[in-house]
Amino acid sequence: MVKDNQNQLLNKAIALAVISYENKYDHNGPSILYPLSVMFALPQTACIDTKIVTVLHGLDPADVCGHGFSVAVSHALALLRPKDNVSYAHNIVALSGSNIASTVKLAYLKYDNDLSNKEYISKEDIDNMALYHASYKYLTDEITYNQFLKLVA
Repeated sequence: MVKDNQNQLLNKAIALAVISYENKYDHNGPSILYPLSVMFALPQTACIDTKIVTVLHGLDPADVCGHGFSVAVSHALALLRPKDNVSYAHNIVALSGSNIASTVKLAYLKYDNDLSNKEYISKEDIDNMALYHASYKYLTDEITYNQFLKLVA
């Protein structure tokens, strides 16, 4: 019964994302393929909440309220949402305290840095690679907070 409810929530998240991304395209095709591809790249052991957050990552957290998702999902989505007047680096530091948010961010960083996922490589992709690499290293505890801040300065 619990597994059925979890699958229903994941189905609901996918349906919300499909509606949100309807008629939206990026350089790789329909935009909905991006969060779905990242979700499918998650480890098999990823919990349902992590999969839900991965699919809903690009949506405004306010649009997700009232759909029966857990507090953990809402919290992770809020952490993943870039804040105005806050640097990318400080957003990474803020979300590092949440297992779900950091797992989702790591999945997106890994996906975004895999050049085989791209039809072509833009200047923006190249410019972002060092930032994404430093963020990945920080979120996996391979570098310290101070090392991270030096790399992204």
